[in-house]
Amino acid sequence: MKNKKLLILFLITIAVIITAGITARLRAPQSNLEKEPLFPSLADQINNISKVTIKGNKNTVVLLKQDNKWTVTNLDNYPANFNKVRAAVINLSLFKIVDEKTDNPDFYSRLGVDDPSSRNSSSLLITLFNNSNQELASVIIGRQRQSSSSKPGLYIRIPDQKQALLVEGGLEISANDIDWINRELMHIPSAQVKNITIQYPDGKVFEINKETKDQPDFNIRGNSGEVPSASKLIINRMATGLEEMRADGVNSVNDFTFPEDSITTTVTTFTGMVVTVKLAQQSDHTYAHFSFSPVAEVPGEQYVRGEAGDGDTDTVNMEELLQKLSALSDWVYQIPDFKYEALTSDPESIKNLLQSRQPDENPESDN
Repeated sequence: MKNKKLLILFLITIAVIITAGITARLRAPQSNLEKEPLFPSLADQINNISKVTIKGNKNTVVLLKQDNKWTVTNLDNYPANFNKVRAAVINLSLFKIVDEKTDNPDFYSRLGVDDPSSRNSSSLLITLFNNSNQELASVIIGRQRQSSSSKPGLYIRIPDQKQALLVEGGLEISANDIDWINRELMHIPSAQVKNITIQYPDGKVFEINKETKDQPDFNIRGNSGEVPSASKLIINRMATGLEEMRADGVNSVNDFTFPEDSITTTVTTFTGMVVTVKLAQQSDHTYAHFSFSPVAEVPGEQYVRGEAGDGDTDTVNMEELLQKLSALSDWVYQIPDFKYEALTSDPESIKNLLQSRQPDENPESDN
């Protein structure tokens, strides 16, 4: 009798476990094959997308496809980073619904799916349009799901719908216009710099140069004495002005007026390239306009990247390099302050350092 009761109890336990397993399976997120796409028809319309808007709490970015090229309208139609735009559109088309979340607006902010225009909102509203300016997809992007799962997930909400959703997928977007361009402008290693001439608005000219690439320090035009270490640091720093130059902002050259106190710096490389930089400070920002030309006698020489000691010895034809860089001349860039300082070093401060070096009046004295 006792064994019979144990058997019945065992069978009941097994039945409970099986039922719990079936229930858990029904309640669990759908498998990869069963997950429903958020925008089922978007993948087939990617090539027809011609406008993307990203709205944040304070800013709205408008990306526009013109003549088969993506531009940032907020930045005077500056070329957009094509790979970033493409990745955003494709990743959005791959969103798959994993689960339904809250439909209570009071809890939207917890998932970051509240309206972007609401106070202190961190959400972003991305909207895609086709060639006829018809809306193809629009979604509020919230917080990333915190999970140990290897697959990324986001909380989202379709505008004008109450139900928040968890979707499988990732998306890197920003309502900051500068994040949608290629910010890296050029990299001219300091080891390539042969001569730097700075023309100041008061007519003063400051010039440094090297006779050979192996020369450790620059010569200062008009200085015949020894250059102290403090001055060498300032002078050598000037040659790094065009290394890893990046943009913090951009304006069309036609819409920017340089002030009268602008400074012009000319950098000549050992490989025969001349970079003329017009520089100015306005409203606590520093700006630069770049133009490029070859040294007349060596228009076809090779420009060698990475001669600053990083081991990169790739070569680029000078004419091809100048053609590529010439596109930068249509724009005025906001540049980092430390780059502006390197390219506009004050000759008076260097002069004072040179004059402050007093010779030993009695070098032979032991007293």
